[in-house]
Amino acid sequence: MDARKVCSRQGGDLVVILDSEMHLYVTDLLFDEAYWIGFSDTQTRGTLMWIDGTPVTYLANLRPGLREPPSMVYPECGYKHPFYSKWLISRCEILKKFVCELRPPLAGAAIRPPLAEAAIRPPLTQAPIRPPLAEAAFDLLWLRPPHNLL
Repeated sequence: MDARKVCSRQGGDLVVILDSEMHLYVTDLLFDEAYWIGFSDTQTRGTLMWIDGTPVTYLANLRPGLREPPSMVYPECGYKHPFYSKWLISRCEILKKFVCELRPPLAGAAIRPPLAEAAIRPPLTQAPIRPPLAEAAFDLLWLRPPHNLL
């Protein structure tokens, strides 16, 4: 199943990380797993873009060598390495866990039922707790079943 479709069904999309604050926030919560994040070269082969169309310009967390053009043969998608907190690229059809960025429902909107407990990230006691990003208007949901990005 497509990771973006799962995120969309929950009212969000794959997480977009545009600065170091957001990178630390996500990494602190999900420090020991490899997971898809929302950049790829699927729109324009060889050019890394976030799913919202923003170019990947925050490069501090890219693995050295990743700044080179991605493969021109097959689509590649971005993921966070589980131990080094660096971003890498991999073929999009490979199964990995992923992070959804969810927007809160509008006032008066129907709230979707939560995913099955087994699909939601582990209890907070297993991850460091970090205060919310300066009044961030989103929630992060870590979906455990591996999915591909396409």
